[in-house]
Order: sequence, then structure tokens, then C-alpha cells
Amino acid sequence: MKIPEVKNSEELVSLACLIEESGREMYQALAGKTSDKSLSALFLSLAEEEEQHREMFLSLKSREAEGTDTSLEEGTYLFDTGRLLTEIGHIGTAEDLLDFAIRRELDTILFYKRMAHTGFGDTALLEKMIKMEETHFYRLHEVKEKL
Repeated sequence: MKIPEVKNSEELVSLACLIEESGREMYQALAGKTSDKSLSALFLSLAEEEEQHREMFLSLKSREAEGTDTSLEEGTYLFDTGRLLTEIGHIGTAEDLLDFAIRRELDTILFYKRMAHTGFGDTALLEKMIKMEETHFYRLHEVKEKL
């Protein structure tokens, strides 16, 4: 699994949009995999929050210089939606669904922390995103503890 290489702030914003979009799709798929209504509601709530994160990055993207090539080979990256959805298809239990989501949040947190240390983009925004993703992690972990 390849970790994306980001060369500039424009690429960071584009990748962040993809990460948040794949997070939304992942949580929607996880919601569809469980018959537990409260767990499904949690996943759908997190999907909505991922969409809000994506919109924050999209607002930055619209301010970036136009004409910059920020194309990314989505299929080879850690946050590829297709890969995530394939993996979700093999998950059977509520605990495994939660573990999958927790690992995904940790991947995102670590990626954003790495980007905050590279100097690309708005460090304050990245720190804010890290806090939001950490909130997701703790919410998921709390539910898992109650199983």
C-alpha cells in the first residue's frame, strides 16, 4: 500500500478532498453492513462529518492557483475508496466494522500529522483536521468499549 507523496500545498488540498470523500463513502458502506441501528446511525453521522471536512478543503481548493496540475493516481493510495469498499465487503461483525473504522481514522490522523510537519498548506487547518479526526477515533473507540 503506497502512502501518497505530496509535493506542494495544492496537492495536499486535492488529496485531503479525496481522503474525506473516501471517508464519507466508507462510513456509508459501514452503515449498510450492520443491522445495529445505533451503530448505523453513528456511521452515518461520521459520514456527514467527513463531507463537512471535504467541503472545508474544497473551499481552500477553489482559492488555490488555477491551472496547477494536482492530479493524483487515486487507485494506488492508502485512502483509495475502491480498496476500502472491497475490504468492507469481507467484514462480518460489529466489532470488526469498528476496528476497521478506527484503523482508517488512525491512518488519516497520521497522514495529516505528517503533512503538518512538512510545511505544506495551512498548519492551523491541519491541526484542526487532526483534532476532528481524533474525535472520530474516540467516538468509535467508546462504542467499541461498550460491545
